[in-house]
Amino acid sequence: MSRAVIFDLDGVLLDTMPYIRPSFAQLMEAHGIDASELERLGGRALQACVRDWNERYGLALEFDACAQAIDGWQMERIRSEVRPDEALVAHLAAFREAGWRLGVATSSLRPRAACILLALGLLEYIEVLVTADDVRRHKPHPDCFARGAGPRV
Repeated sequence: MSRAVIFDLDGVLLDTMPYIRPSFAQLMEAHGIDASELERLGGRALQACVRDWNERYGLALEFDACAQAIDGWQMERIRSEVRPDEALVAHLAAFREAGWRLGVATSSLRPRAACILLALGLLEYIEVLVTADDVRRHKPHPDCFARGAGPRV
């Protein structure tokens, strides 16, 4: 029997709130969305936020454009600020040496997830990466984790 661990990305492998909040604030300011909306985000998927903002503010924001802007701002900072976490690398290496298979399941888009894993020095340890690109339903649905735990792992 194969043993596996599936990690969430944001808030588990990296505290991404210092990157998420400013990028959302930039997007919101650019579209006239009240800054107090930041307090309502609380881990919600971007798709849900865009739908909500479009309804509440009468906007016509497109998810892909918003995701590209937000992820671009975040990845720029992550590439320049995040360094490999030696303790985390050692833990993942120990899991692999003990025969565990490792995966990451996240509501992030694949380029952003890969950027974070690369910056942390973890990408080489991850066998399965399931992102928002791979599932139709996002948080709070468990689809990315269910897919990550599928027959491959």
